[in-house]
Amino acid sequence: SMDSFITKLLDKKDIKEEFERLVEGDGIEEIRIINTIQAHVSQLFLFHAYIKMHGSFDAKAILGYALPTPIAQQRSHQSIKIDLATYHKLFELLAITEYKLKKVSGVEKNALLLSSLIKLQSYL
Repeated sequence: SMDSFITKLLDKKDIKEEFERLVEGDGIEEIRIINTIQAHVSQLFLFHAYIKMHGSFDAKAILGYALPTPIAQQRSHQSIKIDLATYHKLFELLAITEYKLKKVSGVEKNALLLSSLIKLQSYL
């Protein structure tokens, strides 16, 4: 369910319903969501860098393990759509959001995370 959520997020589709389902229905904590998104964006960046250097992708060389072909192709397509400046913005936003979720008290975590994810979509 997290993979489909992240795919919708990166495809700039409406994520509100699925976000609410993840947080309220499945009970997934906001920190886990942000960390999973950070890991996914990091993988996309690795794919992007490898493709720019080698002209094609090899999931095993990039990640150290093989991905199923459709998933590897999806990651390669997603990674190339994002330019380096946007990756920088995404990493910065995700890091700031993680920090706020962990350190700032008295903040509504669901609202903070959702607003950050909407901002993330605006960068794409």
